[in-house]
Amino acid sequence: MLPAKAYMGGTASVGVNWKGLAVGKRYLGAVRYAAEGVPQGSSVVLVETNDPLPPGNSVSRNSPANAGI
Repeated sequence: MLPAKAYMGGTASVGVNWKGLAVGKRYLGAVRYAAEGVPQGSSVVLVETNDPLPPGNSVSRNSPANAGI
């Protein structure tokens, strides 16, 4: 889920989700942001399935230093 608009120096929320990951594993990925095809930033996403959540729930950890829009 992406915001309709984002402004330089502002904040916005982006939703990500996943399913079917093996229990007891760690997954590292990235979300890249672009405006009209031009890269604007990225966020690192770490998913740990060591303590699974009930179906339909997802959590990502992202430090402000890694979040750039």
